[in-house]
Amino acid sequence: MTSLASMGSSGRSSTDDSNEYEAASKTAIASYQAREEEIERKKMEVRERVESQLNRAEQEARRLAQVWDELEVLTDPMRKEVAAVRKRIDFANRDLKALGQVCQKKVRILLPSIKQYMILLKGIPL
Repeated sequence: MTSLASMGSSGRSSTDDSNEYEAASKTAIASYQAREEEIERKKMEVRERVESQLNRAEQEARRLAQVWDELEVLTDPMRKEVAAVRKRIDFANRDLKALGQVCQKKVRILLPSIKQYMILLKGIPL
């Protein structure tokens, strides 16, 4: 039996109260620690996901830089080839223009002669 001195106002002994207080404290501490561990675990998960995405972004940036370099290497020869083709086209256009002018000049010179020849041919009986 417990003595009357150790009885509280509620009729329970103070050792029971302290045991309940300790149990409640331990439960609260355990709950707090569990929440802290859960928070730490989630922080680590988020950190890992962010690092993973960052690594992926860095890899993609490196790949893009590599592709860009490859495109620049391809572009330079293509520019040279295009410039050479354009130059040849310009030469051909100049030659065609000159030939066209020569042909027009000869047509202007020869057309009256051809017309007279045709008139003469019509007058000759066959």
